[in-house]
Amino acid sequence: TYTVSGSGGCSDDADTYAVNVTGTIATVGSGNWSDDANWGGSSKPTPGQDITILHDMTVDESTADLGDLTINSGTTLTVGAFTLEASGTIDNNGTLSVGASSTVNADGAYDATGGNTTFTGAGTLKLGSTVTDLGTFTPSTGTVEYDGTSQTVDALAGGSGNSSSGSYYNLILNG
Repeated sequence: TYTVSGSGGCSDDADTYAVNVTGTIATVGSGNWSDDANWGGSSKPTPGQDITILHDMTVDESTADLGDLTINSGTTLTVGAFTLEASGTIDNNGTLSVGASSTVNADGAYDATGGNTTFTGAGTLKLGSTVTDLGTFTPSTGTVEYDGTSQTVDALAGGSGNSSSGSYYNLILNG
């Protein structure tokens, strides 16, 4: 929130404006999602904002419904017992780690070609649009739910995808 004040001249009024930040925001350090310092001292991502993960990050609170999400190669985005929501494309070139009691709700396209989709517990990955590839897939005790319409399920090993595990632990088709 910004306040604009006038003095002298024609106006001594003060007005307050809410400013919505758009465009892409990137991490500037490793740590917790909730720590503003990891987002350049600014505030954490706002609804619809595009995000680039340049450093290892842990989602330690439920997020706003984000726009596009890019996880760069060599970085890990770990989702704790919270919800990570993205309506835009998730481009996973690093590692998306889905923990116990966590939900990743990917309403847009999901592509982990060259990346890793890893479950470390009984979390849920909800895929609502086109899935290009789950990447190197480690299912542990996680659930993958295809909840869009007319989706093609990633074949994991030997099919259209390049994933390596060969099987899902728990697969739900709900579209």
